[in-house]
Parts: sequence; structure tokens; C-alpha cells
Amino acid sequence: MSTTASRSLCTITVRVQSEFDYVSSPTLWDNDATPADFEDTVATWRTAIHALWNKTWNNGPGVVRWNCATVKFEFDMPVGSETTDYHQVSVYADGELPGGTEYSNTDIGLQNLTARWEVGEDEVVAAHEAGHMMALKDEYERMENGNTVSLHTPEIASNQPQCLMAYTGSTFVTTLKEHLDTMMAALEMKSPFYCCMIRCPWELLRRLRWWRKPPPEFARDPFPPIVLPPDPPRMFRLAEEGPPRVRAFIANRVSDQETLDSDVLVRKLSSPSVVQRWLAAIGLSRVRDDDAHAALIAALSDRSISVRVQAARSLLWQGNEAGLPALLDALSSDEEIIRHPRTLARDYAHRILRRFASESFDFQPHGPARERVAAIERWRAWHERR
Repeated sequence: MSTTASRSLCTITVRVQSEFDYVSSPTLWDNDATPADFEDTVATWRTAIHALWNKTWNNGPGVVRWNCATVKFEFDMPVGSETTDYHQVSVYADGELPGGTEYSNTDIGLQNLTARWEVGEDEVVAAHEAGHMMALKDEYERMENGNTVSLHTPEIASNQPQCLMAYTGSTFVTTLKEHLDTMMAALEMKSPFYCCMIRCPWELLRRLRWWRKPPPEFARDPFPPIVLPPDPPRMFRLAEEGPPRVRAFIANRVSDQETLDSDVLVRKLSSPSVVQRWLAAIGLSRVRDDDAHAALIAALSDRSISVRVQAARSLLWQGNEAGLPALLDALSSDEEIIRHPRTLARDYAHRILRRFASESFDFQPHGPARERVAAIERWRAWHERR
């Protein structure tokens, strides 16, 4: 079993087994061999996931409790592929998954999820993705005007950590007790009454009410398989109307395909829908004709930073550096782009630039503003020397 829970007296242990395999995806400027430090990257993800999920709800050290039981999280994350009873995570080079991380399931429940990540995903994103392996859904949605809305905690004080499943734009995040309610229901785990009698007898009445509460409905089958529509209009409509994981799945498939009608994609770049323009910019990365090139150049001036960044990425994938200024401008942005999970434009733009230039110039997307400004100047000096 890929995700399991066991109990010993008043201690519940949730164990997640996921296996990571690097997938080569060469571009015009690199051969994208498996990074020498790939095992170190996976180890870093594991350390961060373990640390975050074993925190208390106020984002501090201590013991995680759920209905009087102690909860411990264990994560087994080897490098390899196709091992039985492990979630399978395929890891790609930065920029290869424009829709972001994705996950899907061919089974009912939590077992044998298939996921795709980029190698540059940070530690918070890794912890967010681990939440999906424990039955948790995304708790945010991107609206038509491009704004992102948190569905779980819409207004959080600036001095309080953000909900991990709703926000990944900073390291100041936390899990919530409601997350445990969901995953324990999915794993059919209960906290015995005697744990409350020993630790906190005054909670017995509350526990009696909780015992009768039905489990969250989506916990029984949280991630049904995604079926890709055969025709582009329905595909674009589903990407616009579907939840974040569906949007990411479609965007990554559009990026992989070379059979989409280029005329349709060029027309979609003029759509009033920011999601459709974003998806068209992704799809045109594999179309090499004059109309597609002109449409992507025009998209570098789009009002949405999501479209501008993807148009720049698509041009780079075609060997055209006209989009580099747009990526450099995005390094100064505090906006989010359309991607799963929520991603700052400067983070994603830097990952594309870093892969293209094999340089980072010490730019840290979540670092202090003064240090980011200095790193951006180094990036601009690099561009002027080209």
C-alpha cells in the first residue's frame, strides 16, 4: 500500500511511500542528463516534507495530536521506478511542465498515485504534493480575472502562517487539523476513546459528536482519473473550468503534443480568457511556422504575466531568445502565474532562465528584496553581454 496508517495504543503513524525517477527531456541547448545531485535533491525534499508535516498546527515544534492521539508522519522516498506499492513520481527538468506538478490515479482511493514534478520544485511545493498523497485536495482556485482565491482560509493575518494546501508562495506555511480529519477518514483510522480518558477527559463530549460525523465525501475517492477531451475546444473549456490539478494535467499534455492545429492555437492567443491565452502560448512551443512565431512575439506584451512568461518559454524552446527580456522583467514581479500549485512569476521565470543559462547568479525567489534586486542586476548584465 502506498499510503498507510497504523496505530499502537495512542500513537498513529501515517506512512507514505513514493519513488522518484528522473525523465530525460533534452532541449535545443542541453542534453538534460540526470543531474549528478538528483539523489540529494530527493533527500532535501524528504527532509522538508518530514519536518513540515511533523509540526504542530501553529507552525512550531511539538507533538502533532489528533483527537487525543499522537500522530507521526513517515516518508519513504527512494530513487527508482516501478516498485510495487509506491507512488510513482517522474521528475523533469525545469520548464518541461508548464502547467506545474500533476497527479492522477487509476485506482480508487489513495494507492498508486502517478505524479510529475520538475526538479526545481522547492521544499514547500514538495510538502504540498505530499499532502495530495494523503488525500488532501488543493484549497485554492484561480478565477477568470487571474486572481487566486483561497477556498480554505480566504483571509489570514499577515503574522500567521498560510495554509499549506492553499498557498505555496512562501516558507511561512502550516498544516491544519482539518487536514488530519480528511486523511484519517480516507485511511479509515480512528482515535480510541481511552486516549481521551488518559490525556484529556474533558474532550469526551466533543469526541462523541465527532464520532457520529460522516467522513468527508471526497476522501473516499479523492482523485479520479482525468480523461482528456479529444477535441481542442472541449479541452480548452475543461482547462478553464476545471480544478487546478485538471488544468495542470491539460497544460502539460498540450505542451507534449505536436498535433494540435496551429491556427486554433493562434486564434486562442486572442481570446478574452486568460486561461485560454495561457494554454495557447504553451501549445505553440512545438509549432514552428511564421504565424505562430509572430503570435508568440505579440503575446510578450499580453496584459497577463502568466501569458507573457509562457510565451517567452515557448520562444526559447524554439531557439528564439526574444522572450528573455520578459523573463528578466518577471524576476521583479510579486504576482502569481497560472500553475499548480500556486507559483510566483519570479520563481518560475528564474527556473527557466537557470536552465537556459546554467547560471543562477544567487537569485533567491523567496529571499530578501535587496538581495533579489542585486541578483537581477547580475542577470541583466549577463543578458547585455550576449
